[in-house]
Amino acid sequence: MKRDTISKIIALLAVPAALAFADGIESLLAYQQKYAYATFEYTPYFLTWFAAGLVLVAVWFALGWLVLFMAKHSALVGLIYLVIGLLILIIPFISLLGMSSGLDWISGSVSFMHTYLLPEHVNLTGAYMAVLGLLSIFSIARQGNSV
Repeated sequence: MKRDTISKIIALLAVPAALAFADGIESLLAYQQKYAYATFEYTPYFLTWFAAGLVLVAVWFALGWLVLFMAKHSALVGLIYLVIGLLILIIPFISLLGMSSGLDWISGSVSFMHTYLLPEHVNLTGAYMAVLGLLSIFSIARQGNSV
């Protein structure tokens, strides 16, 4: 396989890895918060919260490097990042749309999914992925290449 193909595959495999990592951070922070509430020791929770933020930013930088530099000039990778990121961002608003249009069953199921399956760090990672997808597509359009 060519290096470009391998870098595109790695960039696409990084999507579920980054989302799983963000979800793991959220689970760790929830556990630390319960421990802090039970023992009144908030120092480990705040230190974990700070460290988790730094590690998540490092993962975002790695994603940016993979998409913008390793898999550059790939419209497919940029489009996949954009679509997945936007889907993750739109899920909370689907419940509002369901409530306003009278489709309560959509509202309830999407609200459950947003609360339990898409915590805050996953939503932020989705937003970052959408921005990376846009940057990748715009960089292709600016250079006039379409691969």
